[in-house]
Amino acid sequence: MGLSWRVMECKSLSNYFGFGIWGPSKIWKTIPMLKSAMDPDIIPNSKSQIDKQISNRIVFKKSTTLHQQMSEDLKITAVSREERYREVIPQIRALLNGEPDIVANMANAVAALKETLDVLWIGFYVVKGNELVLGPFQGPVACTRIQRGRGVCGTAWNKKATVIVDDVDNFPDHIACSSLSKSEIVLPVIRNDEVVAVLDLDSVNIGDFGVKDEFYLKQVLDLLNFI
Repeated sequence: MGLSWRVMECKSLSNYFGFGIWGPSKIWKTIPMLKSAMDPDIIPNSKSQIDKQISNRIVFKKSTTLHQQMSEDLKITAVSREERYREVIPQIRALLNGEPDIVANMANAVAALKETLDVLWIGFYVVKGNELVLGPFQGPVACTRIQRGRGVCGTAWNKKATVIVDDVDNFPDHIACSSLSKSEIVLPVIRNDEVVAVLDLDSVNIGDFGVKDEFYLKQVLDLLNFI
């Protein structure tokens, strides 16, 4: 009785997968994954449990496929930096859409920008008390904490304004997190008239950033749900 029921349930499974099943031996030859259906220790107690397991597999497969598509769909074909900004910003918007977690969104935003722009380092510093604390970033290891008013990041925080530095060696009180950095741009993230974070980009080239970078990077910051 138990064996007949299990074979019947396996036949029910076949309807979901779209193939025919003629018996236990055929199951083992055709679908190795269904050998477990003949094991009384692990077989579900009812068809509803089988349906649930199949449903979970389908949902997982759809979720995995969607995640893979999102990961693989970042397509940048433009040559100039301005055109690359124009291509990547709509893709970042789609990537962040529906995700409420700010850390996840910061991480994906900087990853997309790093993949798009030829820069040494890009990342966020988040305001915590009287310090900027390192957040999601892409590039070499970085300074963990920066005091308010110190360096380019601390200055942008203090002034509540973007700071563009053509040559970091000529910037007073510059914090050299990497000796490879030659130019830098820092944009404050302002919410309710308070700076809550800064976005920092470094380049190995002198004079690599300008007002166009500021214009497009502000559009990226507007996509982030800082509170």
